[in-house]
Amino acid sequence: MAEFSRKKRFFKYRDKYCKKFLSRDFARKCAYCKIREGDLAGPDSFEKDHFLPVSQGGSDEYDNLYYACVSCNGKAGKSDYWSKTLLDPCRDDIWGIHISLADDFRCEYITQQGDEYIKTFKLNRKSYVHQRQIIAKHQKELQEKLKEYINLCNTAVGVLGNEGVKHVLEEDIKDIDSIIKYGVNYRLSENAFDEDVDKLIYEILSRAGKVECVDRDYDLFYQLEIGKDKYLCYIDKGEVMFDKTGKAKRYLSTRKLKIWKELQVTEKILVMTYNEKDRNVYFIKLEDILQLKGAENLEKCYYNLIQENRVENLREEKK
Repeated sequence: MAEFSRKKRFFKYRDKYCKKFLSRDFARKCAYCKIREGDLAGPDSFEKDHFLPVSQGGSDEYDNLYYACVSCNGKAGKSDYWSKTLLDPCRDDIWGIHISLADDFRCEYITQQGDEYIKTFKLNRKSYVHQRQIIAKHQKELQEKLKEYINLCNTAVGVLGNEGVKHVLEEDIKDIDSIIKYGVNYRLSENAFDEDVDKLIYEILSRAGKVECVDRDYDLFYQLEIGKDKYLCYIDKGEVMFDKTGKAKRYLSTRKLKIWKELQVTEKILVMTYNEKDRNVYFIKLEDILQLKGAENLEKCYYNLIQENRVENLREEKK
């Protein structure tokens, strides 16, 4: 089974939020060497890589984009190299099948494709090997420290009866556990991709009904339940346009409409727009967009952002 199983998304290389979702789909790791954001300087140490290089016919579509550390993606790494035999982290089970990690933290190939992979990404350069050694040593020390703090926490409550000390130790335990899972610089990833805006959108949706983060294919991020109805929600955070009369509107690719229409989902689909100017979320139902005259024959269509279509009014609509 491949290391990474990614979502189908509409994002392209130059889209503002492309890197954010690559980071999510690749579990905040480099697709090639598996170094974590938290082991380096957070997302700033990562780039969007065209797996099949543009110079060899690769596209800017999301399924050709991989999350890569600057070393693996740069001239000292893959750069514009590609071959038909190059292992693909989204298709091939690489580690343990084609490549193994030796006791000295050097990569050893099991197959010829594994050898090509190691050489392509220079996985045995001194800096990589040294980095793996440091991370492994640190992980071992943290595991021991975690056990020690858990024992201290149990003692603080069971023997000393000190809830204040317990709270402090629990916070330390949480921090150590996060470092073990995500790397020493894990905090650099926490709000690197406008998570504050996501929290605000979640809060606004909650005013209309019960919200769940589902992150389905084709950017259907939330499920919104209002009474007996369930909706899958697409959140558009692009720039809102204004016509000559001052009306706010948002353009939408009809390619998205056609794909959503063909999805085999039981829920209805809502297209939602976050307007940064007034910090509100507006909605329109997919079925209503599809009823716009000639919409499916255009490259893009638009809908107006009106007060009646603020998302909290969905609850009123159902009463």
